[in-house]
Amino acid sequence: MRCAIETAETLGLSATIEPALADMDYGRWRGMRLSDLAEHDPVSLHAWLSDPASAPHGGDTLHELQSRMGRWIDSLTGEGSLIAITHASVIRAALIHALGFDVKAAFELQINPMARFMLVKVRNRRWKLA
Repeated sequence: MRCAIETAETLGLSATIEPALADMDYGRWRGMRLSDLAEHDPVSLHAWLSDPASAPHGGDTLHELQSRMGRWIDSLTGEGSLIAITHASVIRAALIHALGFDVKAAFELQINPMARFMLVKVRNRRWKLA
């Protein structure tokens, strides 16, 4: 979470740590590049990329991350704005939950560093990407 706190400070914001916004646990794959995994463990990588319930790395599944983000998003109430600075995997999970996409769509979303997204709550607790 250090990078999120440093980003908030750089933007002049006071950060509060929200455990629900923690990065996905990549288990023994933490810090590895997908290209390295594709070379050294292609079967496990394929399983992870094709099955949202798979966790060959020993960490979180994509389903678990989406569930965590769904609970957090669904708990948001009231008026006003909230700025959440977090990791690409968490942003993907938030977007697929808020917009009602299938969890496999997470692999189709390109989230670049410092990207900004705005979700707006509309009637019936539905969300729109603005």
